[in-house]
Amino acid sequence: MKLKFVSESNIAIGWAIRVVARLIRVSSRTTVLSIACNTAIRITRMLTFLLPLKVILLAGSNGMPRAFQPFLADDQRQKGIIILSLVAILSYVVTLVLESQAKRLSKQGSQQFLAHSGVMWVVSDQTTQASKFFSRFLQVCSGMLFSMAALVVIAIFNAHLAGFFIALICCFFLATAWIMENDPVSELTRLQKTIIRDTSGYLNILSSILFLTSFLIIIYPFILGEGSNILVALVSFILMRQMLSALVDSVKNIPALYSQRYLVDTLLFSKRSLKPVEGRGERATRTLFARPMREERLAEELADLVEPGDKIRIDPLDASVRQALEFTITLTNETMSSRVLRQRVFPPQIQSRLRNEDLLFELVDRDAIGAPPLVRRYFYGEHECVITDVGLGDNPRAQDWSQVRLSHLETVWALEPPAALASIYAASHSYLHQRLTDALISRMEFALTSQSGEEILTDFVHRLPQFRDRIARLPLCLVNRDQSRERMLSKADGGYYQLDWCDWCLEPAGFGLGKDLQDDNQLSELILHVGKRRPSFSHSRVSLADLQLTKCCADLEQLIIRGKLVAGLALASEILEKFSEKTRSGLSAV
Repeated sequence: MKLKFVSESNIAIGWAIRVVARLIRVSSRTTVLSIACNTAIRITRMLTFLLPLKVILLAGSNGMPRAFQPFLADDQRQKGIIILSLVAILSYVVTLVLESQAKRLSKQGSQQFLAHSGVMWVVSDQTTQASKFFSRFLQVCSGMLFSMAALVVIAIFNAHLAGFFIALICCFFLATAWIMENDPVSELTRLQKTIIRDTSGYLNILSSILFLTSFLIIIYPFILGEGSNILVALVSFILMRQMLSALVDSVKNIPALYSQRYLVDTLLFSKRSLKPVEGRGERATRTLFARPMREERLAEELADLVEPGDKIRIDPLDASVRQALEFTITLTNETMSSRVLRQRVFPPQIQSRLRNEDLLFELVDRDAIGAPPLVRRYFYGEHECVITDVGLGDNPRAQDWSQVRLSHLETVWALEPPAALASIYAASHSYLHQRLTDALISRMEFALTSQSGEEILTDFVHRLPQFRDRIARLPLCLVNRDQSRERMLSKADGGYYQLDWCDWCLEPAGFGLGKDLQDDNQLSELILHVGKRRPSFSHSRVSLADLQLTKCCADLEQLIIRGKLVAGLALASEILEKFSEKTRSGLSAV
């Protein structure tokens, strides 16, 4: 058996020990007091839970229970109840005091380490991060110390239980090492994926198994009637439960901290500097789709499309979405004619984007909005892969982009969104006219510096209901917020495909018009052409001023959301000036 899991565990534990040793060297007093304080908290919490049980046990007995006879005389039962009750209350109070002291020591210790390491600010919440790291490392130490102390106590009273506990822990570790032994990422078993994704749940399951089997060891003397002691059993039961909780917390914290070791080392070690690190998920994705593996898998998936003698060329592309991958697949036959496909790869972290696209294409035909035909869709490991036919696969030239975009807008705006799609969208999203609230506009009060500015804002708020009503009467259009020249690919028979539809929305006509679509003549022609294909878009319903009003209000919303309040106030003034006569004449009937 390979020992990769064991060696990685040793590396993580060794790193944690070095960090704790560093903490002790820099500020031994604060670190030791913090560890002692956190360990004492675990003990007092246990006493707060254990002592009331003893009080109930003592109070519910007719005489002095046999378990208490070595400590109390028969006539001291009432005195024992009072003493144990007072100690339980005192334990709770001490726990609260120690928790407050632990927080103070954690903050103090982190400040000392930051000052000693002399690190400049590398993250925005550096003090908070350092305090959290300091606290979590000390919780690991206190949890391990408490567990060892609890195991010693259990060994004194019940050696069989302590031996069983150690043996089962070793079995769990070896079994986990065997389960996690190194396979290629694409061949991870379902259990391996579960352990990686839900380590906390896996540890809790092991903890529950260990606790329940240990419980059988605790009660077997009562079943067999051999030397049973209810007080020893009760103490062993509670110690086992508290010890397992402390162990699970410590084991969960170590890999979590180790995954942030570059930031921890930067904050705690003056000779370590922060370096950009590739994420675990990104590294796994890149490894899985390395050249030999992706070529082999694509050859399998496209086997029915490839004729004998055909060649497959796979070229990686820079994806527009972080963590995603894209490839151009060119199939060339013996006559040198080619077919171009585009593969998009979605790792688990961003597969929600693909769900948005799925929802759209459940209710809208792909061809109706210029989406490329679907060729294949499959999972490779945990990554969802989508292959589409993109025709010639060329992007429009820069000088043609404006015309291409107008043509695409005509195609998309001519589509009447299905009622079911509009209903689903409205259930979780608001439209532009619904988002233009008085509260949103009032944020611009911050930018007021003069009487004229106040008049502009007051006038805009007064006119806002008219603007909202007019925008609300416009037909809804499908909008692709990820529209760019790089995402448009030429068809074999003319025209262009819009590759991505993950980031779509429904908004009133005019939403999403960019700075490159400001020509009045072009927009007027667009309205005319769309109106011929969609009756609700006729000139009697939609005007050039309507599109411009929607665009300006959408721009204003974004400026306010980004905190550009001065620019927002200036745009509000432009809107009032630009639509003064038009809106009064055109909106009077609203």
